[in-house]
Amino acid sequence: MLSYIVTSKFADYLLLYRLEDIFLRQGFEISRATQSVWCGDVADLAEPLYELMADEVRASHVVASDDTIMPMLRTGHCAKARM
Repeated sequence: MLSYIVTSKFADYLLLYRLEDIFLRQGFEISRATQSVWCGDVADLAEPLYELMADEVRASHVVASDDTIMPMLRTGHCAKARM
């Protein structure tokens, strides 16, 4: 359940109130406040993994980035921007 909520929120950009409605349609109630606390708990559990990954990146001789140029809409015209 935790992985579903976190994946829906952060990978699928599904808002917690929408997840709350989805769960209600399935017949059980999980408030968005509870879901929010669970997301924080998962973040706490994943923090040691994040720190390990960050240490590995910092220890590298080279850190790569993706400098893909993408169109970015601005008022009146479209400009190219690095993301």
